[in-house]
Amino acid sequence: MKYYLLISGIFCSISRRSNKMIKKATQKTPITIKTFLQLILAFIAAIIVFHLIALYFYRIRTVDQFKGLLAKLDPLKHVSLSARLLPTRGTIFCWVMTTVKYHDSRMPAINQTWLKRCDHGQFFTNKPIPDEFVPHTAIFEGFSDSYEDLFWKSFYALYYTYEHISKDFQWYMKADDDTYLIMENLRHYLQRFNSSEPLFLGFRLKPYLENGYNSGGIYVLSNAAMKLFSEQLYLNETLCSFNDYEDVGIAKCFESLGILPLDTKDSHGKQRFLPFSVQQTFDGSLDEEKAEEWLVDVPNQGFEAFSRELISIHHMTPEAIRSAEVFLYHVKLHNV
Repeated sequence: MKYYLLISGIFCSISRRSNKMIKKATQKTPITIKTFLQLILAFIAAIIVFHLIALYFYRIRTVDQFKGLLAKLDPLKHVSLSARLLPTRGTIFCWVMTTVKYHDSRMPAINQTWLKRCDHGQFFTNKPIPDEFVPHTAIFEGFSDSYEDLFWKSFYALYYTYEHISKDFQWYMKADDDTYLIMENLRHYLQRFNSSEPLFLGFRLKPYLENGYNSGGIYVLSNAAMKLFSEQLYLNETLCSFNDYEDVGIAKCFESLGILPLDTKDSHGKQRFLPFSVQQTFDGSLDEEKAEEWLVDVPNQGFEAFSRELISIHHMTPEAIRSAEVFLYHVKLHNV
């Protein structure tokens, strides 16, 4: 609050001084249209700068501030009819992070394609959707619709999923709304693991954390990992504190309990989880220097970059998601 008052005081002082200057200038000589427009633009720019500075100081950075947000939220979330009818136990629970901005574009593409292959798959969003047949919960209603709140959204969603939806799934998967998932390959891959062990799977990146972290486009957590998050990490400032980057922050929380990202490459050294689009992966999205800096394992280029056991691709447009669905599930290959 003290920062806000300080900024407000400075802004008001600037505004008063600007008004005096304008008044003084207009008393001496008539103001031209050009000068008037320049003053208007300067005033608008000042408002934008003030807003950005205020947002910076008002960002939720501590667990106590997050608790303040929780106290303002409606405990009765809007849950669509179709979401209420989904199973509460099974192998894989999927939640897709989205926002009202993408309700008419990204959301339909995922709802029409891979989401239905989860045992329980739904969208977590910030506004109710009129169509009750789209499985969703308005879990983020009350959160700001900005990148800065992504950490707190995932932080809250992991807890809410386990404590308020179901503790009875073996695996819990988080995906962004521009991710395409091949569910059959994920199920096959997970069969080699024990969900009673705390496991954290995805595509490994390496800046910021010594042991790396999984890309936020998609990651998979075992039941045991979710249990530890709910019981030991949630609202624990010491073990799980805010981070500017959602994927780094979530990984850091698990790292505090010794739960580290696993190597998820296939037997040929190819990635099962791809953090870039098909074209970006094919072309090689990063130059050699950046790839060495950011990636634990630098993927190949061209067709050699794609594993036959591919599970997911990130940064997919709705059109690309539907195209992948057509080629995988609606085309039959004939051996001639």
